Amino acid sequence: MTRRSVFAAAALVCAVASAGVEWNGLSEDNWYSGRKLDAESLRGKVVMVDEWGANCGPCIELLPRMAEIWNSFKTKPFVLLGSHRQGRNAEAVAELVKKHGLTYPIYQGAGLAGEPDNGGGVPFIYVVDARGKIVYSGRSDRGALEAVVNALSDTPSPTDLCGGVTPVKFKSLARQLVLGRSCEGAVRQLKSAAKGTDAKAKEAAALLKAIGETHDALKEDMERLQTKRPAAALAAMTKFRQTWPSEAKECEAKYKELAADPDVAKCAKARAALDAYRDFDPKTPYAAKKALAEVKGALAALASLENGANAFVAKEARIYAEELKDCEKALEAASARRARR
Repeated sequence: MTRRSVFAAAALVCAVASAGVEWNGLSEDNWYSGRKLDAESLRGKVVMVDEWGANCGPCIELLPRMAEIWNSFKTKPFVLLGSHRQGRNAEAVAELVKKHGLTYPIYQGAGLAGEPDNGGGVPFIYVVDARGKIVYSGRSDRGALEAVVNALSDTPSPTDLCGGVTPVKFKSLARQLVLGRSCEGAVRQLKSAAKGTDAKAKEAAALLKAIGETHDALKEDMERLQTKRPAAALAAMTKFRQTWPSEAKECEAKYKELAADPDVAKCAKARAALDAYRDFDPKTPYAAKKALAEVKGALAALASLENGANAFVAKEARIYAEELKDCEKALEAASARRARR
């Protein structure tokens, strides 16, 4: 598997892991500033929600800290969501955004469905990991930051089909148990081994269960994404067909339909650049230059789609473009550092 496909698989694994998470308030009417979000753009990400108010002194004191956290982690699978919880006040929010140079997304009252109780007051912060679990809630920016760091380090392995099960007895099969490479031969071996009653059989059964869960969740994603996120659906189908080739015919017609649409194919290619360079640390000036050129090319491709006839592709392109702009800035900084050495 290539480095590019490894990173592309990461987004799919994380999306599977966070299936079923619901977000409220991410409408156009509730948006104040920063990147525009929808529920899909938060899938598989670590999300910090900062509940605050324009008339709350302690909240305003925290805003520069929020900006620091966002700037430190914005190139990783992380989103800082500012959720204004006092009365709608676009003018006051805009003034504070400008004063503190805030670039992260800010909405009125947005948050996780079933979010933790803030005790009736702000500031209040909570962190949701890539699986959709609330891993911190409280009023400490330090505690929230620690939770973010821990959650980012605990995100699913980019290509792992094992679902947290570490192959010990079947260590030799680990290279086959990845998205983008056929796992069917390994599955046959595991099924045979699972018929026993010893420790090896138990490990085989656990691995088969994890593989099956990823298989079913990815199929569900493929169906769910086809209309509203066609480029993401195409990427999911590509990985599914590579990983379970005997089942490729099940989605062949839709796969061909999406792949034949030039706008969807262009958006999917740009999305692959985002997956490849979202958290990329170039080791040489050449690597930095090459990565930056690909990101700029992807941004140009997305710009041509943002006002296209397909409204869903256009929206998907805008979402990817916002993230790619962050990648571009990070790569420009990395390229400058490498050039100075």
